Amino acid sequence: MKTNKKVKKNRKKGSSIIEFLVVIPVFMMMIWGIVQVMLFILATNTINQAAMESARIAAQNIRGYDGSLDQFGGKEDLKKVLVEKSTTVTKFNSFILLNKTAQGGTATVPVDVLATRQKCIDYIKSKPNRSICAWTEDSSGDGHKQVGVYIAAKFLVTGSLIPFVEDAIQLKGFGMAQLDLANRFQYIDK
Repeated sequence: MKTNKKVKKNRKKGSSIIEFLVVIPVFMMMIWGIVQVMLFILATNTINQAAMESARIAAQNIRGYDGSLDQFGGKEDLKKVLVEKSTTVTKFNSFILLNKTAQGGTATVPVDVLATRQKCIDYIKSKPNRSICAWTEDSSGDGHKQVGVYIAAKFLVTGSLIPFVEDAIQLKGFGMAQLDLANRFQYIDK
């Protein structure tokens, strides 16, 4: 009778080890997935912040200019400012591959300054790995201009548990800034 109880006890030990070995990889994949989602949300917020800061800096640089950005005389300087500001904001987040590669090298960021939002969207779609685009538009038809900036970059997935996932995840950021400060503080002049 004692030998029968010993065999059952050993079987329970063996089955609990097998259950543990089956459950632990699933549990670890779930934790990895949760961490990846958190890092993606952080990177998305960072790229949106970079787009907003770039739009603000672009608005400061072209204040007083009333045409569309594709006709702007200082386009090259504006492109440099857009790249500098967006890379400064994203440089501390190593999961955003805007001006760097997955291997740690540097990469050039294609930038363009176009006339309309739709042209910028088309430009970003043509260069989805990394690109920056800016434009101006009328804000709600009241005659005040706004500067908009789109930024696209790749998201670096940690670990290669799922094949081809590192090529599929893209980050997109969007920011707007008021170009014209006139009539912003009308209540002060009374």
